[in-house]
Amino acid sequence: MLSWAMTRPGFQLCRQVAWLEVRNADLPPGLDPFAFLETRMAAAGHADAVALMTSRDVTHHHLGHALAGDVAATCLATVGLSNAECVGAPRGATAALGTINLLVHISCALSECVGR
Repeated sequence: MLSWAMTRPGFQLCRQVAWLEVRNADLPPGLDPFAFLETRMAAAGHADAVALMTSRDVTHHHLGHALAGDVAATCLATVGLSNAECVGAPRGATAALGTINLLVHISCALSECVGR
C-alpha cells in the first residue's frame, strides 16, 4: 500500500484502512491530532491500520470504479469541504478545515518507480 495518511505514511504492508469520524469539538486547539488518532484507533482495535480522519459522515462516502484494459481501479472517498474557498481568497485564523480522504484499490501490484 502507498499511503499519505497521518499514520503509516509511505509504502506499507497492511491489512486494514480505517476512517475515524470526528467533530470539531473532538479536536480542540492544542490537541495533538496524531496522538489522538493513534489512541482512538488502538482503542477500536485498529492500531495496525492506515488511519484516516474526517469530519464527514462516513456513511455518505462516494465509490467509483474504472477499467483500463485489464487493470481495474476502485476508489472510496470521503469529502468534507464545508470550508470551500476560492483560490487566492484570504483565510481567517478561525477558518474551518476540510478533508478529502481517498482509498484506491488497483488490481495490479504497486512498485517504487525510479525517475530518470
